[in-house]
Formats: sequence, structure tokens, C-alpha cells
Amino acid sequence: MIVSKLSRDFFSTARGVAALSSLILLSGTALAAPQHGISMYGEPDLPSDFSALPYVNADAPKGGAI
Repeated sequence: MIVSKLSRDFFSTARGVAALSSLILLSGTALAAPQHGISMYGEPDLPSDFSALPYVNADAPKGGAI
């Protein structure tokens, strides 16, 4: 009887510790600051208000035919 109660208390405590530790470990991803873009390393290269990509000539003539 005593062993049954001790094992039940132990497993109940172990489940509680496992749940609490998983909450602590998984909550770190929610603490990230919002950004305007995605970058593999460091800050994004382009600012949040860029008008054209670096390889595009924004002053190129528009229209024409191929």
C-alpha cells in the first residue's frame, strides 16, 4: 500500500516536472523580436522600406516589345 502510494506520487511529480521543463524549453521561441524580413545569419540586408532589389535597375525604360 505504501509502495503504491509512493510510486504514484513519484510518477505524478515526474510528469509535472517533465511538463514544466518542456514549457520552459519551448517558450524561448515565442520570445523572438519581430523583424521585417528573414535572414540566415544576423540582420536582413535590405531595410524594411526598400523600393527595388539591388540587382534591378529602377531607372530602366518601361514598355517596349520583344
